[in-house]
Amino acid sequence: MLIRVRSKDGNFRFELSPDADVMQLFQKILETTSDADEQSFTISNQPRGNEAQLLSLKGRSIQSLGLNHGDLVFVQYKSKESDTSTTSQSTSNAPATSSLVGNSTIRPWETVNEDAVDTFWRSQDGKIARQRDLQFCKHGPKGMCDYCMSLEPYDAVHHAKNGIKHLSYHAYLRKLTPKTSSDAAAALPPLNPLDYRVKAPCPTGNHPAWPAGICTGCQPSAITLQSQPFRMVDHLEIASQDIIERFLQAWRRTGLQRFGWLIGHYEPYDKVPMGIKAVVEAIHEPPQEGELDGLTLGLPWEDEPRIRALAGQSSPPLTIVGYIFTDLDPSEEDRTKNVYKRHPQSFLMSSLEAIFAATMQRANPTSSKSSPTGQFSSRLVTAILTATEDGLVDVTAYQVSEQASAMVEADMIEASVDPTIVRVKEEDRSAESARYVPDVFFSYKNEYGLEVKKSAKPAFPVEYLMVNVTHGFPQNPSPIFQSIQFSIENRPGLEDQTIETVLSQLSSLGAPDIVESKRSQPGEAYKTLELAKWLSDWHLIAFLGTTQLFSPDDMKVLIRTVSSPTLLEDSSQLDPLLATEGWQTLMTFTRESAPRSAPAQSNTMDDSIPQDILDQIAAEEAASQGTTPAVKTCPHCTFENDASRSDCDKTGLFAWARHFKKLWRKKYLYRSAEVCLSDPAELTNAPPRVPLSDWKQYAYYSHPRVNNVEVCNLSPGPNLSVPLDLEEMFEYLRSPGGTSYPDRWIRGQKHSALPPKPQRWKKPDHRKELPFPKECTLNPFLVQSTLNPGFTAVYWHVRDPLSSICLNLQDVVLPLNQADLAQPATYPFLTHMYISGFAFSADWSKEYSLPWPIVIENKEGILCDDVFHGIRENFHEFVRNSEYEQWLPETKEWALKAYAVRPKWTRDDIFLRRSDYLAANTMFRGLKPNLPSNQGWVLLLGPDNSFPL
Repeated sequence: MLIRVRSKDGNFRFELSPDADVMQLFQKILETTSDADEQSFTISNQPRGNEAQLLSLKGRSIQSLGLNHGDLVFVQYKSKESDTSTTSQSTSNAPATSSLVGNSTIRPWETVNEDAVDTFWRSQDGKIARQRDLQFCKHGPKGMCDYCMSLEPYDAVHHAKNGIKHLSYHAYLRKLTPKTSSDAAAALPPLNPLDYRVKAPCPTGNHPAWPAGICTGCQPSAITLQSQPFRMVDHLEIASQDIIERFLQAWRRTGLQRFGWLIGHYEPYDKVPMGIKAVVEAIHEPPQEGELDGLTLGLPWEDEPRIRALAGQSSPPLTIVGYIFTDLDPSEEDRTKNVYKRHPQSFLMSSLEAIFAATMQRANPTSSKSSPTGQFSSRLVTAILTATEDGLVDVTAYQVSEQASAMVEADMIEASVDPTIVRVKEEDRSAESARYVPDVFFSYKNEYGLEVKKSAKPAFPVEYLMVNVTHGFPQNPSPIFQSIQFSIENRPGLEDQTIETVLSQLSSLGAPDIVESKRSQPGEAYKTLELAKWLSDWHLIAFLGTTQLFSPDDMKVLIRTVSSPTLLEDSSQLDPLLATEGWQTLMTFTRESAPRSAPAQSNTMDDSIPQDILDQIAAEEAASQGTTPAVKTCPHCTFENDASRSDCDKTGLFAWARHFKKLWRKKYLYRSAEVCLSDPAELTNAPPRVPLSDWKQYAYYSHPRVNNVEVCNLSPGPNLSVPLDLEEMFEYLRSPGGTSYPDRWIRGQKHSALPPKPQRWKKPDHRKELPFPKECTLNPFLVQSTLNPGFTAVYWHVRDPLSSICLNLQDVVLPLNQADLAQPATYPFLTHMYISGFAFSADWSKEYSLPWPIVIENKEGILCDDVFHGIRENFHEFVRNSEYEQWLPETKEWALKAYAVRPKWTRDDIFLRRSDYLAANTMFRGLKPNLPSNQGWVLLLGPDNSFPL
């Protein structure tokens, strides 16, 4: 083969065999020189940079270096009378390796440990599979042609068709890597990290080092800024929305901006050919001082080595994949919304933020076998929490280009007062702060659509340094850490991390009594899983590492255990942690710090009973002794009843008062906190008449309070093979720390202290026909007043969630609780309700056909909650285009006005909903039978006077 050589002696051509030793080439080069120092010879495939000592290649063949017929190499050397130390310093200051380095012991890219995602993509072909084209493919099912053959991962047509702006990192490598043998590919790393600094000392050795002298051999070339064709990370995925919400809590409570490091890992991303996504599992907040319009950080971060080591021990290993900060400014007109200040017409990333990102990326390089230095660029992502056009909070993600990092390293650029531009610094030849700034250009399209190159001095747009990164949340979140309830670090005065808090929570969870799964009692697995879920908290783990209670080995067991993907599937997952010495030490402290129970006294039981219940018990005892008061006051609604009545005319609860004292003696607690409604005659308009107390009695039966926890006790309950211990179930409703767990109550229980099912409310008989609507009595919550049609017992917008339903009182906001919503909707019980029409307050008698009929079903009997839920879900649906096109012009106009002023709390609220069809008539005014058809019900709606239409 023919090898071309260029040196300071001229250009030469040598005929060599592909298997010839490099030393044969060296001897031919020596023949063209005079007085050359053999130890100083360097060879490279580039005019400047990437030089390698030629003698270090001894024993390798020409072909093994990746050289082909006609290739040009560049040779440099020093004369014998020159100072050889200069050459030695030059080669040591230059990049240590090149594409021709052959000594395997000093090639750093071969010893690099890449990330698992890089190892995965290097083992894949990465080609884009295509299906057989039915129109153009003429071959059989097992054939292949140009229309269906797989595409390369860097195919430009595929990227343009799918809106992919940047190549992925590994697709870019495939584009650069030549289609040669594996040996040649290993010897020629395709990437070359950018370096815009002056080489000191100069490789030629002909002048003093910068700033005393400079030449074309040591000065950097001119820079042309251009959009980076690839990106190191293609997507940023937040494992759970709760991570962002927890991070935002500090800003919401103080108004000060916050900063946090993103702890996560990298995974393949299937939306981009050979793509990579950064998955964020936690946000660790370093020490900082937040301000209204910025923040101050302490760098370098003192605790960073410990946090990196701790994250690397999890399962799977985690690392710092980026950082996040807030830039939120509440609007003066509406403090619930934020100022929309980051947009294409303003800026997306300020010049100061871009320079900070470049500094951080330079400090966190990516290990790569495709770079001669073993490192290339960075995967550190910059995430910003900022306002959207609607005033809501959203995440944006960016990186800066390799050019930006190299310019910051060379101290060439600085931030500007204008956030949209970056300033280029002036050249400085002083010995203390020498700075060489080459010519910098950027290109743009002028007003005529022509590509124009312009000098970047003194400033250029920051967009030339940015690389966009998409972001999102998974459809089925499965975060590594199951809890985010523990206090977050470095929030002094807002959230404090203390060992006392940890010990108190462990005591409330019963952690000292939890043993290994093989020694645990049946039925205690849920306690172990609750403890495991609480321990699976990054902030808790990071805090425990500072308490000195766990040894380094125990900390490894702790984080590997609580970060296991199957932690909550098997209670035995916690066994390795329970066996560690650090855990036993922590449990000892937990037992010692547990509060001592006070000795029982005879009057402690009565002290915990509310006074109104004691008054009722005293009244009953007085009555039994012959002292008969004139009236009986209901302890629940304060209604004064006739003394001869056995129960309250309003609530029907006198009969249950006698059970309370017995209930407390058994450590039960049952107290009704519902508010009794008044009983205006106009609330009922259809026979048979049902007293208000009957509606309330069913609510008390279905949702009693046990141990001061509201539970659902509707029958029938589940069929269990073993009998239940009500005493034990009662205790489990509350943890020792006071946390309530209503889901632990198994419905359908009967006890003398629990309200029985009222006799009026019979279970629906499915063999009988349903009564007509006019034959039913509506619940007072669903009835329109006959004397005042604009009045209903509840205040509710049909577009709002059920939690906003309140009693229609003048000066008090009293939301309906679960017991109120559990009242029957009708008497007798209905299993199906069909709302087919609606009417407005302008003319209640004029009924319209509902475009979206509402069907409500409950085979056990429809409750008020079912009715409200069915109405809300119906009007919360989106309006389809086909439906919208059928509306009248005036209907469209009113709907769009309603949409414009409707609060938009979530991202989905930007779409038109069915509630907008109602315009201002969104206030619930009750139901009435559809008398013209005698089938179904009519929904009555009134105007919202606060609605600005």
